[in-house]
Amino acid sequence: MWSPDGTRVAFTSRAGLDLHVRSSGGIGQAERVASNQSVKVLNDWSSSANAIIYTQHEPATKLDLWHVPLSGGAAQPLLNTPFNEAQARISPDGRWIAYVSDSSGTQEVYLRHYPKLDVPRRVSTGGGAQPQWRGDQRELFFLAPDRSLMAVSLTDADASPLGVPRRLFQTSIADDPSGARDSYAAMPDGRSFLIDARYNGITPRITVLLHWAADLTGLPATPPEGRDTNELERRSRAQ
Repeated sequence: MWSPDGTRVAFTSRAGLDLHVRSSGGIGQAERVASNQSVKVLNDWSSSANAIIYTQHEPATKLDLWHVPLSGGAAQPLLNTPFNEAQARISPDGRWIAYVSDSSGTQEVYLRHYPKLDVPRRVSTGGGAQPQWRGDQRELFFLAPDRSLMAVSLTDADASPLGVPRRLFQTSIADDPSGARDSYAAMPDGRSFLIDARYNGITPRITVLLHWAADLTGLPATPPEGRDTNELERRSRAQ
């Protein structure tokens, strides 16, 4: 996971048990900033790049949001309730955190002030996952349970209520929206998206074209004994 300015990369090792940060230019050694016997999934850097948010599983509190300062100090839980909290994203101005929780019985997207968390405000309706901010912070995107990409207007995040979620388009992402890994990325202008999409639900096939050299050179090709050349070519092109 890239830092906001692109000069550092955060990554996990040891099957997710260790969290490291190192220069993206390869200078110096990687610094281990968190390590224990719980699997960690990277969520986001703070906008000032002085902290990293990640998800960690605890037997008593399920998935929790953790915060590790990069200026020294141990990692601390940011949000650990009896419910699952995951997929956190810090706003571009660093004042808000969007995340997913199943506290209502359904996985929904919530918004709170960061780092001092206030009362959660629900963003999605009928389910939501994988929040992403527009670069100017005027919209928050998320995935609906049917994999539609949704958007909520945030002209003033302090205003209440928030905008009504609207459907932008249907995606064909390969994974479940509730998964640990991102299935899409929003470009800063909010006008284009990078989607980890299923290839139309069809597994690509290998097609073998017979006698292709004859089409290029005009030279006659010798068909297999007992087979008609035109029939073979028609079948190959039909594939």
